[in-house]
Amino acid sequence: MSKRSVRRFLLRALLLVPFVFIAACDENVEGAPSFYLEMGNSYNTLDKGMEMSLDKSGLRYTVFAQPIIQPWNVLNAELVKVDSGKLAFRFYFDDEGQRELYRTSVTNMGRMIVTVIDGKPIGARQIDGPMQGGLFYTFTELTDEEAMELLPKMQEAIKKINQMKRD
Repeated sequence: MSKRSVRRFLLRALLLVPFVFIAACDENVEGAPSFYLEMGNSYNTLDKGMEMSLDKSGLRYTVFAQPIIQPWNVLNAELVKVDSGKLAFRFYFDDEGQRELYRTSVTNMGRMIVTVIDGKPIGARQIDGPMQGGLFYTFTELTDEEAMELLPKMQEAIKKINQMKRD
């Protein structure tokens, strides 16, 4: 190999390091949320899926193996009380996450988005219309106490991942 081709290879490898680092780090940050789309019946047979099950209800979903929204697309998470008095998680997404949520919601009406924390599904929401504005609300199977306990852990993970993005 010539010096020029070695330099070119090293330059390309160095340019990929930040992206590989961010992608690798989010997997190891405890409490980081990710969101998976249910495959449904009309998926491509070449797509890889995995089964997820909600602990309390036993509901099972076959979802695409890759999340539709990655942890690094989440800007913040909050707990909000809805009119019925129940607690729901509200997630805020960056521009990339907003676009993906909108595109996915428009083309996959009726399917479920499964919210996963630390590899464990905690809730699922049916897509009932286009989701705009980068906000995603979902109920979970967690008790109010469990949800309030999880929130600071999740917010810390989101903060850590966003800091890694900036560094």
